[in-house]
Amino acid sequence: MEKLITIISFFHIHETGIPCSLLESEGIECFVQDAMSVPYTGLAVSGIKIQVKESDVPRAMKILKDGGFLEDTISFTV
Repeated sequence: MEKLITIISFFHIHETGIPCSLLESEGIECFVQDAMSVPYTGLAVSGIKIQVKESDVPRAMKILKDGGFLEDTISFTV
């Protein structure tokens, strides 16, 4: 499996729905990491991460930027 890269994080699980749907509507598979910590704490202290395959990162970043979820100055975690 190709390496997964975190491209954006949120503190509440419901915030991941629209960005994931936006990516998937453009044919980019996304993965939500650390969502299971929410039932225990009410929110994810380290963030609920949306990850995509490494080869999809540039396109996913552009889609999220065009959708208003990212700014030009945002970097992603490798």
